[in-house]
Amino acid sequence: MKAITFNPSFDSFSVNDKSMPEPGVGEARVKVLACGLNPVGEGVKE
Repeated sequence: MKAITFNPSFDSFSVNDKSMPEPGVGEARVKVLACGLNPVGEGVKE
């Protein structure tokens, strides 16, 4: 699966391939067809 991750060392987001996690008890797997990332979010720090 594809995942967008934040790397604080480089202060940037990147798209990575990740293994598909198995749902646990009381959880469900859903198929996401589209998602978005607000470009302003890259400038927000916690």
